[in-house]
Amino acid sequence: MSSAGKSSRARAILEVGKQNNLQPEIVTRLETIVLRAEAGNDMQHPAPRNDPPELRIKLLAQLYESGLHRQMIDAAQQLLESFPKSALLHNMLGTAYLDLRQYDLDRAGYEAAIALAPDYILPHVNLGVTLSLMGHFSEALAHYRNGLKIDPNDIKSIIYIGNALQSKGDYEAAVESYRNAIALAPDCAEAHNNLGNALENQGNLQAAVTSYTQALVCEPKNEQNQNNLTRARQQLGATCSSKNPTDKQ
Repeated sequence: MSSAGKSSRARAILEVGKQNNLQPEIVTRLETIVLRAEAGNDMQHPAPRNDPPELRIKLLAQLYESGLHRQMIDAAQQLLESFPKSALLHNMLGTAYLDLRQYDLDRAGYEAAIALAPDYILPHVNLGVTLSLMGHFSEALAHYRNGLKIDPNDIKSIIYIGNALQSKGDYEAAVESYRNAIALAPDCAEAHNNLGNALENQGNLQAAVTSYTQALVCEPKNEQNQNNLTRARQQLGATCSSKNPTDKQ
């Protein structure tokens, strides 16, 4: 059988295995067979690659999404032995450690990813999130802004800049950042909600109510947005009552 025929047969076996929900370990073995078949005579000297095969990455993602962070970390570390220059793997490790609140380890993962791929936006933004959680808001801002240098229209970076500014007490600059996000993504509930937070912190309750209302229009079932709107309306009502007292007999 020719190399092409072997490759097609191996790929067909893999697809059948995936459709029948075989265990991840078996699917991984099948994938190895496919890779060898597709490589043909070049398998002895395969072309170098930085990232693992897509299926391996999907298996890591499945472990992460299932909440199996430790298993995902173990599997990713094993893959790093074969793919030490994979910025994607380092970023995924950082994210798993971030969920476990192991900040030193997640920083190491993101920093390694950035060193390997400076134009890869995700580790810049993720490192900013880590630094914000650690209370290092100025450092976080620097990384979010690095993300914007890579993609000036990245909504997450713009929103997170607003969040960090708000945490530093710079509400005016935070409002501007959220409005920039809304200009790019008018239906982004997070941007409207966070704009409401900043406006409320400024004491601009009427504008805050408007922003929270718009956030609910974007995500009608978001409980946090509803709670924020209710609170702002109550505060606005109390403020109006204090400005317009009535005499009671």
